Amino acid sequence: MEAALCQERLAVVERRFRKACEQIVHMNHRLSNLERRYNRAKKEGHKSFRYTLRLRIAVVDGVREVYFDFAHQKAQEAEELRGVLKRLTC
Repeated sequence: MEAALCQERLAVVERRFRKACEQIVHMNHRLSNLERRYNRAKKEGHKSFRYTLRLRIAVVDGVREVYFDFAHQKAQEAEELRGVLKRLTC
């Protein structure tokens, strides 16, 4: 693999990693807001709202886990590409 191609691939992988991390932060905020709303509904005894909020919390948590796995995968891929680049430039 050529060094230029490897650097280009590394830039793409790092950009995807950063975007996934941004989405994880967004999902954390959304999850926090949903949990706050759920706790308020629980305190006030609104069972119908609690049900839909629990479903939303489950979905957002699942999506966040998928983004986390994707970011972890891209971090590993970036580390491998850095190793390849190091071998090519030395």
